Amino acid sequence: MKKIFMATFAATLITTNLNAADVTIFYMDTCPHCHHAMDFIEGKLMKDTADVNYEKVNLASEENRAKFFNAKEDCGLSSNGVPVIIANGHCFQGYGNDETTGQEIRNALTAEPGKAQKKTEVNKGGKNFLFWGALVLIVLGLGLLVAKKKKK
Repeated sequence: MKKIFMATFAATLITTNLNAADVTIFYMDTCPHCHHAMDFIEGKLMKDTADVNYEKVNLASEENRAKFFNAKEDCGLSSNGVPVIIANGHCFQGYGNDETTGQEIRNALTAEPGKAQKKTEVNKGGKNFLFWGALVLIVLGLGLLVAKKKKK
């Protein structure tokens, strides 16, 4: 009976974690808007939302700046402004207040996964796989056409 209870408990923990929403904030220590956003996420959002995986990424380190530029690319953002918040794959740059940007972040947690999450999943094998694959097919096709014309 104890083993069944432990197995059920473990399965519940695993399932709960799989359904958790992901929130990542890229910030700088000197950015006041970043601190307002973190106050909202750590205060209101995490208290009101049952299951959130929250990650803070400080851009003070070189490694974290590389993560930021990758995330910025995945989000399709051109500006280097912070904060950048990715909530369930939905990207937000800047932070207005709890009623505007905060509400948009809340809405993102209950919406379908956004483009950043989908793009990351699609690009696991290489960011430009589709482009290079199409290019190879075009070159091969042109090569076949040229070969056919030379035979005539």
